[in-house]
Amino acid sequence: MAHLSRIAAPKLWNVPRKGRKWITRTTPGPHNLETSINLSILLRYVLGYASSNRDIKKILNNGDVKIDTKPRRDQHFPVGLMDIISLEKINKHYRLILNKEARISLVKINKEEANIKPFKIISKTKLRHNKTQLNLTSGMNLLVDKDTFKASDTLLIDLANNKVVDHIPLKEGSLVYLTGGSKIGHLGKVVAIQPKIGMQPAKIIFSTGKDKHETLKEYAFVIGTDKPVIPLEENEK
Repeated sequence: MAHLSRIAAPKLWNVPRKGRKWITRTTPGPHNLETSINLSILLRYVLGYASSNRDIKKILNNGDVKIDTKPRRDQHFPVGLMDIISLEKINKHYRLILNKEARISLVKINKEEANIKPFKIISKTKLRHNKTQLNLTSGMNLLVDKDTFKASDTLLIDLANNKVVDHIPLKEGSLVYLTGGSKIGHLGKVVAIQPKIGMQPAKIIFSTGKDKHETLKEYAFVIGTDKPVIPLEENEK
């Protein structure tokens, strides 16, 4: 696989831009290049658990790294927003987020939280026999019999059995985490939702304390109502 120039690497990769010219490229997968980081970069530059390609391959070949509870051995594998990284040998688990500088960051979580992952509903597809397919972030699809969900809602899913354990709707008063725009990485409370009108995309108005802001609805990731049910506070690794 061809490598990627460091200068052309996505801005969310917090890697040195000088020095060696090339850096490991990400393969196609559940996240695209611009919204993810590969395991090689994650282990070397974010977690600091490897200093060479040899170290990275040894860690991965031993099955020491799990993404969303599944062992991943490909150093090019993409890891993206809300994915869960588990290093069970040292009992450490992380959730990947984007911080307020629009850079990759990790939130340390416990083993129980590492089994539950939030997914945002991107769209829905009606199927035969009154079935509905929910198209979620991370490239996941979920079939449901009773469709009580809307696009932009968040589902908390138990990764062990792919069962929905909670449904958090996007509505006025919801707490949202912003995944894009000028307020990326911030938390806010939804004040109003503006539907799509003609060529104008749907937007939300949200508050951060006393201030109110407007952003695209697609940037809103619901994480709770009165309080967050998904820990997203940055911490030291």
